[in-house]
Amino acid sequence: MENIKGAILAATFTAALFALAIWIGISTQPIYASSLQGNDYQATTTMAAVTGTFDGIELLKTGQGALAQVTITGANTGNIIFYDATTTDITKRTTSRATSTIVIADIAASVAAGTYTFDAEFSDGLLMVRASGIGPTSTVMWR
Repeated sequence: MENIKGAILAATFTAALFALAIWIGISTQPIYASSLQGNDYQATTTMAAVTGTFDGIELLKTGQGALAQVTITGANTGNIIFYDATTTDITKRTTSRATSTIVIADIAASVAAGTYTFDAEFSDGLLMVRASGIGPTSTVMWR
């Protein structure tokens, strides 16, 4: 009788472990190229020109996210400012925050070529503005 109870207990325990393993396998997110789906980076490039792919104001993303890094490949006379906003018009923003309080990053004019990591979060959107001069050639990454 003890052997039957022990066998039933062992079978129940094994079945529970098997069910747990299946549940864990089903509930985990698949991994794509070492990044969880939804955490992938987006990127854009800017040209060192007054006109071209980046004319001065570019809304990169609406909603929440993070500015990961900016890689400057060619310095120039202008600077780029990144805002936690979707517009530069303060009267059209959902909140009445001043422009100076929503600056995420400011890439100075004539900054040295290199990669600048920010990992800065934003909640309203990621707005890139060439504030003055001719902007640098760069690659911007965010998610």
